[in-house]
Amino acid sequence: MITPSFSLNQDENYLYIEIHAVFIRTQNIEIYVEGNDFIFSAMPYYLRLYLPGKVVEDKFSEMSYDISAEKVKIKVSKETPGTIFNDLDLMSTLLAKPKASYSKKESAPLIEVLDEKNTQDNIQQNIQNTNSNHHIVEDISFDWQLPQEICQENLHLQSSYGFNAQYSNYIKSPAHMENDINEIDNPEYSNATSRTEERILKENLKFDEEHYIADYIEDSEIQKCINWESEEYITFHSLEKNASSPEKNNFLETITLTKEEQIEILKLPRLKDIVYDLKSTYLCILSFLFSYSYDARTTQNEPTSESPWTIGKLSPVLSCLDMSFSTVKQIVITCTRRALAYPLYRHWKLIQKCWEDVYYSLRLGKRWILKKFLKIRKLFEQGDTYYLYNKLFLDDYSVWIQTASLAQELHHLEIKKDEINWELEKLETIANKLYLEESKTNITLYKKD
Repeated sequence: MITPSFSLNQDENYLYIEIHAVFIRTQNIEIYVEGNDFIFSAMPYYLRLYLPGKVVEDKFSEMSYDISAEKVKIKVSKETPGTIFNDLDLMSTLLAKPKASYSKKESAPLIEVLDEKNTQDNIQQNIQNTNSNHHIVEDISFDWQLPQEICQENLHLQSSYGFNAQYSNYIKSPAHMENDINEIDNPEYSNATSRTEERILKENLKFDEEHYIADYIEDSEIQKCINWESEEYITFHSLEKNASSPEKNNFLETITLTKEEQIEILKLPRLKDIVYDLKSTYLCILSFLFSYSYDARTTQNEPTSESPWTIGKLSPVLSCLDMSFSTVKQIVITCTRRALAYPLYRHWKLIQKCWEDVYYSLRLGKRWILKKFLKIRKLFEQGDTYYLYNKLFLDDYSVWIQTASLAQELHHLEIKKDEINWELEKLETIANKLYLEESKTNITLYKKD
């Protein structure tokens, strides 16, 4: 989530909070006020403050959204009128402190290359270690109480992006090079906040209600994609059925890397940097798996020349260089929005089937996911600009995945259509009415004939 910029003022009885938030829907705003705690939430923004004095939400409390100024204005009552709240201008002191346990984790990087020896023997040993992992579910404990930081809006500084935000000067603006995946107008002078905001704006502009209604009514070809059984589904259920102890799910020794895949791994660079934003790096794996699953379903696992474009557009990481995700739900909603706005088939049930494929990929473990990333890498080797995304993301991810532990939260997550912010249920109601009217017309014409 993005921590928005904000300011606070007061008078004798009230505290006034102004929050800068663009491209939000007022009906999605949630505010929590109790004692010293103040929480504001409106996708993609989240602000949590610990106030120097206590406030209450009562009949005098107010909230409004100034569209022209792009500001949410909130008034809450002081619990004790006349109390002066000190240091309201020291905003960093107001941001709620995370758990103490996080600071300890932060000081000790979780993933770091310690040995710089780059021999084939060492790499081959890594491959063997990867193939010897028998656990189907590899969990990692995250501290979801990450510290909040107000993003600096200086867009004149050189931008950094890619895996671990370690690259720059790779992607020029769309006007200067033929890159039909990139959605960011000035990628080299953008930051995490501006990229997220530009992504959301362009998704809203790209969503086509008529296209969604048409795919909802005329879905015979889409139903074929929905009913198609994916490689993940078949492999998982086959292994589960043949496992000697299915309750333990220890049957992943049968998933091994092919000789060709091992050769591809030998070509990959070594990962030399500490992975700082570990949680976001994990979550963005879902965007790659989802976009690949969508392409696999819609091509019946026979990639076309359009496959890199499809995968790139559906992944916010590739298309918008956006890795600012802190929850599974955020990345799922974002990928779902993109799948409803960009590709040929824009259908809710098709998207849900793609997420099922992602779930099975996660259940099959790191070697299976590594296989998927190697396939995406191969697709992106074609084209004059697609190969850049291998350098920026896919090469490093393919190395890092071999050492990563993969959490399993997706299966228990359910998103609703109203969370997409595009009134999908209303459009489906319109589509059903149009379908009934067309059916009645056809029946009438048939009787006349």
